[in-house]
Amino acid sequence: MAHPLWAFTLIELLVVIAIIAILAGMLLPALSKAKTKANQTFCMNSTKQWAMVTQLYCDDQDDKLPYAWSRLGVQANSFDYLLSPYFRGQAFNSAQQGTSWTNSLSKCPDRQKEWHDATSPEYSGAGNPWRISYGMNQHTSLNFVNGAAVTAGDFVATARRAQVNRPSDTYLVGDLSYRRNHPPIENLSTNHVGYRHGTRFPDGQAITGYVDGHVGSFDRHKTNGVILEFKQ
Repeated sequence: MAHPLWAFTLIELLVVIAIIAILAGMLLPALSKAKTKANQTFCMNSTKQWAMVTQLYCDDQDDKLPYAWSRLGVQANSFDYLLSPYFRGQAFNSAQQGTSWTNSLSKCPDRQKEWHDATSPEYSGAGNPWRISYGMNQHTSLNFVNGAAVTAGDFVATARRAQVNRPSDTYLVGDLSYRRNHPPIENLSTNHVGYRHGTRFPDGQAITGYVDGHVGSFDRHKTNGVILEFKQ
């Protein structure tokens, strides 16, 4: 005896599609949240390693902190160049646009997804093709004063860790602003610091490595306890 052929009716098919849509609606936000958390964890780990190799650099340099960045000699006086020997992989070369700041630990996943050309509604200027992910506290330069004209004297020497009275509160390295195309962090505004994790810039958290080596985060509304200018 032949068995009858089974087939979905239109109503049954619509019910199945509705169930799939409901399940997708439940799963997709959870997957998106998990990916956001994974990117944040990746960035925290990268920031932690920047903070740790800075400690190694200071140990080798008579306790002196590295330069953040020098307009008068980027290749030699920048933390990317000075700390690159402590990492395996490609050496830092400021002339290699699109490569130098976008390899290995210099690449934040959320930063790479941002729109960086000159037509961006968030970025005005010539564009930011480097997508530099991390910046360092420019106040490591011994004579640097925020807002003052940059001179050669700003890059004669850097401060020592011993000059940092509150290392657990003093900003060292962390997320760079959406609008920033070079890595010195001179203040905690959204023009310098990248408040991007957990929610879209500028309303997210800025992952930060402090002078004592620990990593934390803060948002743009809670910066009072974070020290940039530590040379009092």
